[in-house]
Amino acid sequence: MLLQQMLNHGETLLRKGASDTVIYETLQNYIHHPDISPEEGREWLFTSLYRLGAYTYAIEHVSPLLLEKEYIRLQYAECLIRTGQFQAALQALENWMMSLASEQDTTKLHSQLELWVKLCRLAEIVVPQGSNPEAVLASNALPLDQTQALMETAVKMGVLPVASALASSNDFLRDDYILVLYKEGYVELARLELERIGKEKLSEDGTSHRHARYIYAEILHDDGHFEEAARIFERIAEQFPDMARARFGACSCYLHTVMNRLTRRIELYRPDRKEQGIIERHLDDISRALNIIYETKWHTVWSATQSRNLPIPASKMLQ
Repeated sequence: MLLQQMLNHGETLLRKGASDTVIYETLQNYIHHPDISPEEGREWLFTSLYRLGAYTYAIEHVSPLLLEKEYIRLQYAECLIRTGQFQAALQALENWMMSLASEQDTTKLHSQLELWVKLCRLAEIVVPQGSNPEAVLASNALPLDQTQALMETAVKMGVLPVASALASSNDFLRDDYILVLYKEGYVELARLELERIGKEKLSEDGTSHRHARYIYAEILHDDGHFEEAARIFERIAEQFPDMARARFGACSCYLHTVMNRLTRRIELYRPDRKEQGIIERHLDDISRALNIIYETKWHTVWSATQSRNLPIPASKMLQ
């Protein structure tokens, strides 16, 4: 399918460090085809740019005809929010909600639009002034589950001042905030939140920082502190049996520890050819085991779009 080809090509370019301009110009070549109508090509281009995180270019290539489609309308509103055009997004969302008033079976859509409207209103309060948790909390009268949904949406759409302010109201939301930050690629911001909690609290048993402790162990693993990470993973697995992925995290730590010891043995003792051959076979076995464990998806994997938020964003990786 041509749309999937466009997405695959765009993702490859993004991971290789291409700018949004290069991605847009490349994808535009796909839609200049005699078998594709101009409006169909515009829809594919908009959808591809949206899904690749090139929101500014996506906004430029929407049309009134496309906005008659519900999914395009949602994506367009999201693009406005993600690019900081909160007033324009608010107007579009409120007009849409008014048009839904007489329609049936729109409860789920209406709830989503209401959540986005709330996000835009809070963003207009907080973003121009910088961090202002008090203003956000004073304007938010939602119950905990809806506040959590609003906070998670704010992170996913990059409206981080609002998300941070909402998360400051209690430990449950703060724990979830760290998880969503990390999953969306804001690894450094997640690290800062973990530092605020403190190493001692993250290393001990407890229920108030369940997700934060897991993220902390994952970061320790990636930083090469395998023994410390393994201890935390094991404690999490014992305390929360439903988090089976913690067991796989611990296994990865143990395998990496053994691999490092075998590698150091070769470096320090310079074994003869026979012994080195045995060690290398062990290393191969460990590598295969690590690949199998990785396939369990115990470790966070970021999409090409989420990789834009990583400490080394996709646009910088190969430059």
